[in-house]
Amino acid sequence: MQAMTVAELRNLIGEHTPPCISIYVPTHRGGSPEDNHRLNAAVHTVRGQLKELPSRELGSLLEPIQALTTPELKHNALGLAIFRSRDHFASYRLPTQVPELALVADSFHIRPLLRFLQSNQRYYLLSLSQNRVAFFKGAAEGLAPVDLEHLPRSLEGALGTEDRERSIHVHQGARGATSPIYGGGSKSDSSRDEDLARFFRAVDRALWPVLSHETVPLILASTER
Repeated sequence: MQAMTVAELRNLIGEHTPPCISIYVPTHRGGSPEDNHRLNAAVHTVRGQLKELPSRELGSLLEPIQALTTPELKHNALGLAIFRSRDHFASYRLPTQVPELALVADSFHIRPLLRFLQSNQRYYLLSLSQNRVAFFKGAAEGLAPVDLEHLPRSLEGALGTEDRERSIHVHQGARGATSPIYGGGSKSDSSRDEDLARFFRAVDRALWPVLSHETVPLILASTER
C-alpha cells in the first residue's frame, strides 16, 4: 500500500479510463475479521453496479481488490481507501476513520481524502547518514516508511564503490624507469566533500517528486557533519 500524499491525490484527480471504482472501508488497528467482511461487502456492491460488464473483464477489474482480502488485513490504520480503473490501481491505509462507501463512476471519488489531508497533521522524516538513508511519513499515530524507487540507500549506493575505496595516484618512477608507480592514499577533504555533495544531490532528486507540491514540514535526522 502507498502513502497518501498531495502528489498521489493529484494522480487520482487526473484522467483515468472508466469505470472508476472508489472503495472506502473503516478498519481496526492490527486487523480484524470484520475488516474483511466489510471489504467483501464493498466488492459485492461494486459487482452489482458493474453487472453489465462481461464476466472476464469484471474479474480482471476486481482481482487486485480481492487480493487485499486474503490473508486477513493486518495493519496499523483506521481506514482503507482503494481506487481501481482499467488503467490504474492504488490502495491507501489512513490513520483516520472514513465513511463506508463503494462507488462506480467516470472518475474517482476523492472527497473523503480531501477532508483527511486538510485535517491530518502530517510531516516527513528523512534519516540521512553515509551508510543509511530512510524516508518516512509521520502523523500523530506514528511513522510509516515511504518506499522511493530511486532513493539511494547509502553514499556507496549513490556513487558506487570503485571511486570511494582509495584514490589512485600515478607518478613517474626513478629516472629512466619505463613503468609508472601506483600509490594508494585516502581521499582529500575536498574530494570527500564533493562525494557528499553528489550524494546529497542524488537524495534530493529522489525526494523532489514527493515533496515538490507539499507544504508540510520535513524533519532531518542526521549527524552534525
